[in-house]
Amino acid sequence: MAKRIYSIDAMRIVAMLFVVMIHTDPFAGVTEYGNMITFVIKTTGRFAVPFFFITSEGVIE
Repeated sequence: MAKRIYSIDAMRIVAMLFVVMIHTDPFAGVTEYGNMITFVIKTTGRFAVPFFFITSEGVIE
């Protein structure tokens, strides 16, 4: 069994939150800056899928 790296697991939690925020647009229309906040979240959150691919269980041994 592969040894777990807990810092990577913690980053996976952050990446999961970004994926949810990308698909739901939580700040759209909330304030006058809501669309700008949504743009920043969507732009920075694009790391999530490649991050999950790179840190998949088959790669770390």
